[in-house]
Amino acid sequence: ELKPAHYIVYDLSSHHLDIKQYYTLPNISLKQKSESEIIDLIEQKLITAVKLRLRSDVEVGSCLSGGLDSSIIAGIIKHLEPNQHLKLFTATFPTEAFDESAYAKLVADSLNGNWKTVTPTADEFFRDIEKLNYYQDLPIWSTSTYSQHRVMQLASENNIKVVLDGQGADELFGGYAHHYISLWKEDFSFKKLNDAKPTIKNPYQLFLKQLLKETFDLKTDYSSYFSEKTFIKSSNQQSDKFSNTLNQQLKIDYNGRLKSFLKCEDRCSMAFGIESRVPFADDVDLVDFIFSVEGNKKIKNGISKYVLREATKNYIPSQIYTRKDKVGFETPVSKWFAPYKTNVLDTITQQLDFINHSYLITNYDAILRDKPTFLLRLYSLAVWKKVFLYQAM
Repeated sequence: ELKPAHYIVYDLSSHHLDIKQYYTLPNISLKQKSESEIIDLIEQKLITAVKLRLRSDVEVGSCLSGGLDSSIIAGIIKHLEPNQHLKLFTATFPTEAFDESAYAKLVADSLNGNWKTVTPTADEFFRDIEKLNYYQDLPIWSTSTYSQHRVMQLASENNIKVVLDGQGADELFGGYAHHYISLWKEDFSFKKLNDAKPTIKNPYQLFLKQLLKETFDLKTDYSSYFSEKTFIKSSNQQSDKFSNTLNQQLKIDYNGRLKSFLKCEDRCSMAFGIESRVPFADDVDLVDFIFSVEGNKKIKNGISKYVLREATKNYIPSQIYTRKDKVGFETPVSKWFAPYKTNVLDTITQQLDFINHSYLITNYDAILRDKPTFLLRLYSLAVWKKVFLYQAM
């Protein structure tokens, strides 16, 4: 894989490969601009970005989680095309605490949208996991990829070939919990920690734990999960460290985790022949501008993505504008994996010979309770190996 903003040139005569970088994020700061000027410019640039991505010979739909970012995209589409009965697509989990369908419905109703929903189940996940890994080309690291897969399938079933999505806003404007850590490192005050309480659960505990991990270079020991013959304990293993400034951490995320998210987005959509367009992630004018805005304007008074909220509050319901909780694109991993214990263990033990099988079998319930995502990743790796081994044969 190429790194973000790189391309490769292959010389047919010399067989030489040359990798070049064609874009870098800016380092300038807009200290001379007032907050109101910045907010006005964000609004203008975002409207332009969405407008450009509405160009299409076919009907355009929009993904809608119920969170801030996708609601903004849908709201701006309605602003630009007020007579359109916009098709909106949502994955719902009615009995789960992380379900956002009530917010998604609120947005859909406010836009007079044509709202379509799908509710993925455990049976469907285990039915589709091999196909999902095949389309992704790589093991999935989260069942959120399956939610996205089903949303794209829903769009396809409704004859949509182009969708807009809100991917990338968190990496531009500061939408994750660890962004607060970098902000606190950059300009610490007890007031900043207290202001974050509506969004961050136990901010003092979060910050202190992170500082201790970084100070003492604490790492998670995974050696018990692997057989002694195959596990190599690396002295170079890195603990999770976050940058000392918010904008620097956003750059790291934009060049790192966002690439992984966009990979999933693209392959989920293209599995159904859909082009997914992401205004927050790939509009150069918007991205250049946002990375020139100071970090303390992006998270202000404990409010994540502050300038984005202010720039777009006229396009979304007030309940979305004032939301302070952060809900990921999730699925109930532990509940899904509990009844499929035999299936999961058989697949892992048959495909992954470097795993300590006896430890995994003995401690399955505890691992599922304490590290469900780790178990999912082992299982997905095993399924991926199975799928592509058979393809190779």
